[in-house]
Amino acid sequence: MNYSPLDTIVATATPPGLGGVAIVRISGSKALSILKMAVRNGQQKVWQARRMYYCEIIDEYGQTIDKALAVYMPSPHSYTGEDVAEIHCHGGSVLAGVIVDICLHYGARLAQPGEFTYRAFMAGKLDLAEAESVLSLIEAKSKSAVVLAANNLNGAFSQSLDKLRSDILDLIAQYEAEIDYGDEIVASDVSLIKDKCQTFLKFTESLLCRANEGRALAEGLETVL
Repeated sequence: MNYSPLDTIVATATPPGLGGVAIVRISGSKALSILKMAVRNGQQKVWQARRMYYCEIIDEYGQTIDKALAVYMPSPHSYTGEDVAEIHCHGGSVLAGVIVDICLHYGARLAQPGEFTYRAFMAGKLDLAEAESVLSLIEAKSKSAVVLAANNLNGAFSQSLDKLRSDILDLIAQYEAEIDYGDEIVASDVSLIKDKCQTFLKFTESLLCRANEGRALAEGLETVL
């Protein structure tokens, strides 16, 4: 897949089909300039960050396509960490597709599946567990699955892993110091170190158990009737 970070990308951020509202999202260095060209008198507007503007969307010939809401979110305070613009137009696959085509005409590239979240991950806006939670949240089939995915998206699972990693590294550092400076440091009680390792093991097992429970909530269980 072409995941070039230099491209400005565009895609619909809402499911295809009929609906009240559709969202077209643009991300990259040209996001604001493309938005300005897609909006009547957009070049003259003062685009304040994270403020919704009621505007006319026009094609490359100046023909009004829709009356919509548009918002600009400059880097780094956006989902992808890049400059992001969104057009909230009336729902409908054809209309949203026309607006995407307008953005393509002005220099954007059609985003690959998952590319917005990929860019968020590469920019450090999400870690791997949080990035996976985005898909889990979208595909959730129950409220329990939604709550679990939302907690992981907020960093609950990552924080647990970070704590485990930090505690293990502290223990390793303690051991290495005793090996290197054994004559100057009082040796640790072996039984205490063993207890710490058992605690780490139990904590790891609890994380694996939670992961299996989460998979069951997200994917469901197959039963024989």
